Amino acid sequence: MTNQTTVKDPLIHFPFYINQYQGLLSKFSFEEKGAFISLLCAFLSEDGILPENINQVFRICGAFEESEKLAISTVMEDVKRVGSEILKIQREKRKKCREAARIGGLKSKRTLSERLSERSSNTETDTETDTEIYTKTKIKKNNSSPKVEELSDGLKFVLEAKLNRKLNAKSWKEEIRKLLEIDLKERQDPVADVKRAIQEVSNRFGEQYFPAIQSASALREKFSKVEAAIARNQSQATPDIKQTYFNLKKEFENE
Repeated sequence: MTNQTTVKDPLIHFPFYINQYQGLLSKFSFEEKGAFISLLCAFLSEDGILPENINQVFRICGAFEESEKLAISTVMEDVKRVGSEILKIQREKRKKCREAARIGGLKSKRTLSERLSERSSNTETDTETDTEIYTKTKIKKNNSSPKVEELSDGLKFVLEAKLNRKLNAKSWKEEIRKLLEIDLKERQDPVADVKRAIQEVSNRFGEQYFPAIQSASALREKFSKVEAAIARNQSQATPDIKQTYFNLKKEFENE
């Protein structure tokens, strides 16, 4: 019988967030950094199960020189820790995506149809049209925009790299959503403004007089102070060294 826990998932991958990995790999030498990425790819492609024979691990990673083998051995434990966390997150996301794909489509259509029927038969004073109801439904779906997840993940990776510890970000997406849709709703491009603020947090974390940001709620609460710091910094900087937002990867795509 096939053990389902050992079946590889060909869709397993990891996002390479620049700030996160710069912080994570800062303690390693140049050769060890390459070994970390090579071994992490092997770890994920093998679904977290590496050969017990270390020489086989060396071959998988293409490590043949003694210095390369030493680098692989040095980063081994860190790779297992990071890789296990990536696999856990990926599996949870894939499970939710597959479940949503299995039951989501038809159920959503039926629910909308039933809702329209109930409104037309039970509410005499309801003057909403089918188009208005459909539009509201689309707006509600858009509230869970991938941009919210992207910004939340980006802030999490920045702060984990700066603080050198894992953070509980369970409520961060809701805080980012409120920041975009409530606090900054009148702005032309609130997403770009939040990206700029996260970049400033990354660049100036721990500086004297810079707002202390260690969570999404703190970013929302002190957003105006962060922007004030950005304005002061820009007034002192020359145009050719203006900072740009770091390269966040796209959210994990649904199958």
